[in-house]
Amino acid sequence: MLTAVFVGYRRPFPSLAAATAWVNRHDSLSHEHPEAVRRHMLFADKARASDYPALYHLQKIAPGLRTVIDIGGNAGNLFYCYAAYLDLSPSLRWTVIELPQVAAAGRQIALQRKETRLHFAEDPNPATSFDLAVFSGSLHYFEALPSWLFENPQHLPKYVLINRSPMVDDHAVAAVQRTPSYYAPAQLLCRPSLIRQLEGLNYQLLDDWPVEELNLRFPLHPVSSAEHYTGMFFRLRSVADDKIPT
Repeated sequence: MLTAVFVGYRRPFPSLAAATAWVNRHDSLSHEHPEAVRRHMLFADKARASDYPALYHLQKIAPGLRTVIDIGGNAGNLFYCYAAYLDLSPSLRWTVIELPQVAAAGRQIALQRKETRLHFAEDPNPATSFDLAVFSGSLHYFEALPSWLFENPQHLPKYVLINRSPMVDDHAVAAVQRTPSYYAPAQLLCRPSLIRQLEGLNYQLLDDWPVEELNLRFPLHPVSSAEHYTGMFFRLRSVADDKIPT
């Protein structure tokens, strides 16, 4: 109890549900806060340091990409950013899965920018196949890997990009993040467990990298803290030579 009083939200929570309950008591909007879209769109026009490892791998397959699913991709800021660096096909369909208010804002921005390759959905279609699944700054807001994306062996994404998520080498730890405008429940992912899970789905880890610009620290629990976030790039073992047929 004393820890909660003196440290507030900057502490481990017993579960993601407990962190969510704390956020709900203090912030009714969280990810749908109007400031969230504005803040994310600040990153739409220039890559951050942690984007460059991802761009290195994506530039090899970018011309052949036809379908991308960007889970928790806000208003499409990652698409706008990466489109400036990659040779993306005019026929690409990049679908962002987001909350209703955020998706609506994303559609409006895409309309203003006359961008026809970017689409938004609030509910995914589990029967759709994707060349690439993207979790950029989003996977740590889920309890687990989305089952609808990985449950059908015939529709597994060929590549999986995970970036800017806090990870630890021990068991996952729930937390509350604080932005300048809102709180958000999250979890520090267990890195070895995540790798094993994707390897069990027949993925190969091609690369991982530290995201030094971000951290999630608990002042009284340094062992449970993430001194930096992490990025990872996986390829389905049945896909050879980092190439998607055009």
